[in-house]
Amino acid sequence: MVKEDTIQKTAAVSDHYIVAIGASAGGLEAIHEFFDNMPANPNFSFIIIQHLSPDYKSLLVELVAKHTHMKVFEAQDKLTIQKECVYVIPNRKLMTIYNGRLRLVEKVQDKLPNTAIDYFLYSLAQERKEKAIAIILSGTGSDGTKGIQAIKDCGGLVIVQDPVTARFDGMPNSAISTGNADMVLPPEMIPEEIYNHINESPVLVLNKGKVDDRLLDEIFNLIHSAHGYDFHYYKTPTIIRRIGK
Repeated sequence: MVKEDTIQKTAAVSDHYIVAIGASAGGLEAIHEFFDNMPANPNFSFIIIQHLSPDYKSLLVELVAKHTHMKVFEAQDKLTIQKECVYVIPNRKLMTIYNGRLRLVEKVQDKLPNTAIDYFLYSLAQERKEKAIAIILSGTGSDGTKGIQAIKDCGGLVIVQDPVTARFDGMPNSAISTGNADMVLPPEMIPEEIYNHINESPVLVLNKGKVDDRLLDEIFNLIHSAHGYDFHYYKTPTIIRRIGK
């Protein structure tokens, strides 16, 4: 765990990719598998929004640190996000991101469903647009389901843990049911796909992340005429990444 006095709160804000990992019951094992398979020197940041018990001190920072070479911090208010770092939501907090900095507020302790993942993803979508990546791992309930819609609406990437590999499949199944998942994978395969997504060259993307639908439709028609394959029903972000190859 990194000491608090080493945390930089005044570093320059950048616009790099940010990966948000949402998890609940059974998510710790999936988080470990994810980081165990993360290649060295990723040029992006990670935010973990794990449902935590309000009654016990969280050891998530220490546990995650055993599975990555990156620095792992417990999130603090107004903390500037840095590349190649992992940030973990604290107990009893809700978290957003604004202008490259994390913002924390007290979580009201009530009996309503925990929506900390949705809460963060809404802000991440607005903050990073197409450079936002959301991952939904094992958990009960449906937290994250609404948040990934915001990520998709802003052009970001959504990856969901394969429910077969999840200890609790409520959150993965809920996310998948929306049709917003670009990929459904076991945790150990997700890091490679993130690298592929970030390193592929985007094409047909205009100002503000808009896609030229007319030109894309023409490409689909040409492929269908020449080879008989119909790509009209594929998700646009997936097609764009594959064309970029």
